Amino acid sequence: MTTSSLCDVCAFGQCDAKGACIYGCQERDSSYKDGVCMGRCGQNCSLCEAKLCFSCQPGFHGPSCDRKCITMCHSTGRCNRNTGYCHVNECTGGQCHATDETKTGPPLYVYLLISSSLISILLTAIIITVVVRFAGRRHADHYSKVCADIKKADTNDLESVQNV
Repeated sequence: MTTSSLCDVCAFGQCDAKGACIYGCQERDSSYKDGVCMGRCGQNCSLCEAKLCFSCQPGFHGPSCDRKCITMCHSTGRCNRNTGYCHVNECTGGQCHATDETKTGPPLYVYLLISSSLISILLTAIIITVVVRFAGRRHADHYSKVCADIKKADTNDLESVQNV
């Protein structure tokens, strides 16, 4: 059997230019169960670690899934593959024994901060609009008055010339 026949099934379908698997090869008959690698890598793969899997069995973590999780995560049995701790968003408690239903989104203060910022922006826009309109009217009134004064002065000058 050649290397290519053992390694023609690459994990995630990712191979380099030479056809070697980038993330590691899985045997043809290996399968994933609940996202867990149930098989092992092909023996003759050039870029494959013997224990390379992409997720670990419940209770284990690490690159080769050979380390026990720090606490047993009772809600799913799975811990963070890199740290060994329970996934923060899915469980809580000293041994992650309870699912935390409240952690469905950002904390309340984030929403309060966003809404107060939007209110501040809206109020600032309203104030600027009022000031600009008031200043525009005042300027227009002043301009009209100046024009009327000039017209009146021109009329008075014309009358004084005619009386002479």
